Amino acid sequence: MDDIANKRIEKLTNQGLEHLEAGRYSEAIQVAMKLEEAKGPLAFYIAAEVYASSKNFRDAVSTMRRGVLKRPTFWTNWFCLGIYLGQLNKYEEALAAYEQALLCPQANADMIRLNMAFLSIASKAFQAALDYLDCLEQPSLRPGAEQARVAALEGVGRLAEAEALAEVLLKERTEGDGEYQKRVGLVAAALARIRLQKGRSKEEVRSFLMQFLEEFGCSTPVLYEIVKLEELRYSAESKYYRLAIVAKLPMDHPWYREAQAYGIVYDVVSDSEERALEMVKVFESAAGVESVDVASCKIRGDMPEEPMGVFWFSEKFFG
Repeated sequence: MDDIANKRIEKLTNQGLEHLEAGRYSEAIQVAMKLEEAKGPLAFYIAAEVYASSKNFRDAVSTMRRGVLKRPTFWTNWFCLGIYLGQLNKYEEALAAYEQALLCPQANADMIRLNMAFLSIASKAFQAALDYLDCLEQPSLRPGAEQARVAALEGVGRLAEAEALAEVLLKERTEGDGEYQKRVGLVAAALARIRLQKGRSKEEVRSFLMQFLEEFGCSTPVLYEIVKLEELRYSAESKYYRLAIVAKLPMDHPWYREAQAYGIVYDVVSDSEERALEMVKVFESAAGVESVDVASCKIRGDMPEEPMGVFWFSEKFFG
């Protein structure tokens, strides 16, 4: 391949990745098609990520299957195929894809094995996950590896080790570290489960999780643990509610000098708007607010699969 062709591939690849990062998905697909014609190695990755961005993992898998057929020695294609198959809970096929990735030249073996560990945890093969983690050498992968180790240790029943490691990880907060913010919720959720198994009360564990949310913000794994603690039922009358609320602050509140109130948005599964607001008030009481009022309420869907509970909330906006 001559220099002109290589430069064109490099330019198209950069354009495709920029479109992906900016959420310009139709443009990214167009670039991916041009890259495929030019035999660019990341053509299939860019196209598959467009589908994955909308949770369309079936089309992402189909795209990567074409990728591994056309470039069977490019490890990234096999690696991404494993990721998307895992999202579809096709664990054996995903593991086979990762094993193929390991056989490719210049494969990042540690990154592949870390994903194999997460896949093993998802399929409840906890000892296999620990075996993969024990093979890792790259220091840069330590944060993700230790998060996985907490879950794997919990899974094999080594609760004391899992609890000790989780508590260390929760203290390693780094301001502005986006990756830490992503993984810390999984660690907190695991720690909550471990404490329950070791005999801590539901009230104590719930308090820990609520304090975590107040400090770190929204975390889906933590919210799911709270939902399980509440033991709220499934209901045929449930709907997805999006509540925008205004929380008024008392004069002695530490935030009062910044603003007398703040707004926040919640996604709640409930059988009525009234019950949804009651659930929200439980969360807002932790912030010490004076009152909570509904600014708007929208129904986003009927017959959710989840039990009743809070499943997401936004950052606070003061005014």
